[in-house]
Formats: sequence, structure tokens, C-alpha cells
Amino acid sequence: FTNADLEHHLQMAHAHQVQMNLLIILCYPTETLADYEQVKQWFVDHKEFANSTVVKVQCTLPGILPGTKLEKTIDLDAFQNTELSRYEHAINTVNVIQQCGFNVQTFF
Repeated sequence: FTNADLEHHLQMAHAHQVQMNLLIILCYPTETLADYEQVKQWFVDHKEFANSTVVKVQCTLPGILPGTKLEKTIDLDAFQNTELSRYEHAINTVNVIQQCGFNVQTFF
């Protein structure tokens, strides 16, 4: 899906008073620092949905399952070596989401 799809979905849910939870995987292995910033900006730009249409944002960090395409295409050593920095980015992102007024639940 695209951000345009997500935008349309949120607009329709808001128009029809449908509440939802957003399920987010933060700091995915293929994301860049610019991607992390885009995620935070997305929540800043959509804070009007906080605690109305979006009742909760549930955040987790990724895991790499053995035998998956992702495991075969990323540098597992680099992934493990960046665990602390990815965690710090995730905490920073959660703080931004909360500052935008969203109710956040983390699973990390």
C-alpha cells in the first residue's frame, strides 16, 4: 500500500466515525535515517486523527525470522550491531507520536 492509500483510509474512517488502532513496525532493517524522519513527520502531519479516528498506535521493533527473504537480503551482523541505535530511534519516534497526542502502546 502507499501513503495515499493510508491517507484515504484514514479520511474515510474519520468521515464514517470508524475508530482504529495503527500497528507500526519501527526501524525496519531496510529503513534509512531519512525514513525514520518521514515516519515522525507523518504523525506530526496527521495529529488531527489522534484519539478520535486513531485510538491507539501500537509500536514494535522488527525481528528477523530464519529462512525469510529478509534474512537472506540484509546484513545480519550489521542489523545486530545497530540494535541500540535502532532502539533509540524507536524511543524517539514514540516520543514524537505521543507529543502529537496519540495514545501509544509499545511492544519492545
